[in-house]
Amino acid sequence: MINDQQSRRYFEDRLGTKLPARAELSLRCPFHEDSRPSFSLNADKGAWICHAGCGQGGILDFEQQFAHCDRDTARKQVDELLGEKLFSTGNGHAVKTYRYTDARGKLLYEKLRFEPKTFRYRREDENGAWVWTKGDRTALYRLPELVTAASVIYVEGERDAENVLAAVQPLELANFAVTTSGGANDWRDEYAPYFAGRTVIILPDNDTPGHAHAQQVAAAIHKHAAGVKIVDLPGLPPAGDVSDYLETHSGQDLLNEIRQQKRAWTPQVQATDWRSLFHSRDEFENAPDVAFAIDGFLQEEGITLLGSLPGHGKTLCMLAITRALLEGGKLFTRFQATRRSDRVLYLIPECGLGPFKTRLKTFRLLDYVGVSLFVQTLSSKEPLALTDPRLLHAAEGADVILDTAIRFMDGDENAAADQRMFARNLFDLQKAGARTIIGAHHSVKSSGKDNFMTLENILRGSGDIGAMAATVWGLRQIEPISNEIYVSNVKPRDFQPCEPFVIKGRPCLDETGYFEMPKPPGYAGELCARPGRPKVEGREEAETLRAQGYTYEQIAGKLDVSMRTVCNWLKKG
Repeated sequence: MINDQQSRRYFEDRLGTKLPARAELSLRCPFHEDSRPSFSLNADKGAWICHAGCGQGGILDFEQQFAHCDRDTARKQVDELLGEKLFSTGNGHAVKTYRYTDARGKLLYEKLRFEPKTFRYRREDENGAWVWTKGDRTALYRLPELVTAASVIYVEGERDAENVLAAVQPLELANFAVTTSGGANDWRDEYAPYFAGRTVIILPDNDTPGHAHAQQVAAAIHKHAAGVKIVDLPGLPPAGDVSDYLETHSGQDLLNEIRQQKRAWTPQVQATDWRSLFHSRDEFENAPDVAFAIDGFLQEEGITLLGSLPGHGKTLCMLAITRALLEGGKLFTRFQATRRSDRVLYLIPECGLGPFKTRLKTFRLLDYVGVSLFVQTLSSKEPLALTDPRLLHAAEGADVILDTAIRFMDGDENAAADQRMFARNLFDLQKAGARTIIGAHHSVKSSGKDNFMTLENILRGSGDIGAMAATVWGLRQIEPISNEIYVSNVKPRDFQPCEPFVIKGRPCLDETGYFEMPKPPGYAGELCARPGRPKVEGREEAETLRAQGYTYEQIAGKLDVSMRTVCNWLKKG
């Protein structure tokens, strides 16, 4: 364990200056041009963060960034600089070291194998020194590859995982991963969401514990995965495993065996028990009616999306929703929250800590942070995936805000298959008990030229995005100085939405932290494609040009509107 004197000596050497005697310091960041101090350092603990977004962590994190080196090199260099063996303590003559990381690749702990066959765990303390314990957090092996894969092979141990990878890597399979929980006794059901939407092959060890473990894993993941197969490899000796199989077979042999065994794993149920597949009448009679977290605006047990072009107020409206939920007050001075939220999880991976702090201050939300408002930003040490078991646990009873939602999707937003996997992850959040899920999403670029809002021009990408939502609200900034935003519901489900309305941000946001609604819904007027171009005038011009022989495309270019608007005016397409 590194002490405060060693920590100070390290930073004084690297920063080239004598540090003040106090622990908490504010300095100019060594990683970027800093006109005013943005680098916070606890000199005694060795903990640091750049509030401009350069990074954060302990001494080894600093050394890696400062010297542009890997973790092991950083250990050696810090020890050399301090003249003491503090970080590069060796591995105790282990014959193999297996690294377990989070989904982003940050080390959680290492599992070391010794001969005769024994294992020990170690993890880094806050400064990067080794502590010989596993710690509270556990993970699946090679997790970063798993979260980006479409197909996964699950084996019982790390040695098996490495051997399978070595055998099949020459075959250059796409979107493929191999993982394990580390052993038959190490599986946790909280790992199951990581397999969402993926095809999973389980290769059990050939003994009673191995087959029981395979059944345990299959039962846990089958509700999440796209498909599950347990493949019993032929010719295994008692207690044999896939590593034994690969001693006499190639990687291609293994894949051929997997393909030949076509039967998917399904839970063992009585075929006559078909009624359990369906809801009973009692379940319907006792089911709650449609409920709202914010009356007339935000449904419970559903996904609500806010769509607009960039810079048209999505985040501001999300923060207004957050305040109404936390206060139990009114959104836009009209829509009443039904009760105070127990917990709001606000995930905004596109914005750094400093800029988002300014927005939180505008909406008077800083006092809620860490109490009932929990925020993840671009500056967070460990960004979250929607499948993270900790997020699923935190989501129970919470209101979850994704700003923007598409940043939590792997793949192409225009690909229906990728969108279905994204939708499945959102539905898993619902199943975990989230009260509401609210996502911001970008609109089609050409929608700024439209004088109407539809589901198709408010939400960019595959139609599956709109299909999964219970409610979609379209936003359009119509006056930037006073930040006036036109709001219209383009998809309601099981309720009658209000008419379009306009909210005004300035000066009321600066004075009170609230939007105001100058006029009630129904008095918003026409939504113009551009200021000064009313809808009817545009239609008349389009009709005149069409009569003169102009094509739809030529009319759109001449009037600076989208093709959809022209079609709408001329009642075609």
